[in-house]
Amino acid sequence: RNIRAACASDTKLADAWLKGSWDVLGGVMFDVFDAATHIIKVPPYLDARYIIGGDWGSAAPAVALLIAKLHDSLGRYRLGDYLVIDEVNTADPTDLSVGLGHPPSMFAEMVTEMLARNGLRQRQAPLVIDDARGLQSDTVVGIMRECGLNAQKPYRKDRIGTWNLIRELLHNSKTGAEKQGIWFTDRCHYLLETLPEAPRGTLRAEDIDPRYSKDHALDALGYGLQAMQNQYVKCGRLIGVPS
Repeated sequence: RNIRAACASDTKLADAWLKGSWDVLGGVMFDVFDAATHIIKVPPYLDARYIIGGDWGSAAPAVALLIAKLHDSLGRYRLGDYLVIDEVNTADPTDLSVGLGHPPSMFAEMVTEMLARNGLRQRQAPLVIDDARGLQSDTVVGIMRECGLNAQKPYRKDRIGTWNLIRELLHNSKTGAEKQGIWFTDRCHYLLETLPEAPRGTLRAEDIDPRYSKDHALDALGYGLQAMQNQYVKCGRLIGVPS
């Protein structure tokens, strides 16, 4: 029971520990993902708290995801459920592992435009993004702040815990469990292209294969969810989102 509880909804990993056979593993990390269940249209109305999860890259893609945590029930969605509303990315359309080389200031403009089309101002949704040195030794978080975004670094980076959290949320929304679930709108193109195919590591089955070079949207999703779960940032609240 303890092993299954520790593995959350990852039944294959639990079976591997219990049976001592790792042959049952392989394939993709998020095998519980179901496009018919998890992909939705943008809801016309939300009473929610917002956050943006971001993963910075220049040679690699930069990705930002607008995440809403519901403050009230909305049809099949309940209090506390997560909806990933929108996305911007700088991926090369011909190779999703390669970035277009945009500077941080241009990426900040893209994030601001994403907020605007969802009826939000910059300060209504904090941005949690991994930090790095940008142009002229400025940090990415610093440049984002200069561009008016409420940018902060992730509280901590926990890839294994993040993947377990995403798997559990996917499982809950698919099975109708009473705990929090997660859904994604069809605007999240990069995320929906890469989440279903992310492979398990061959040496560390509880992690995504380190050779997988398209995990940027997953990192962005993880930063946003972990920040919202830990509630270490001040998130904005807004009622109503245009479709």
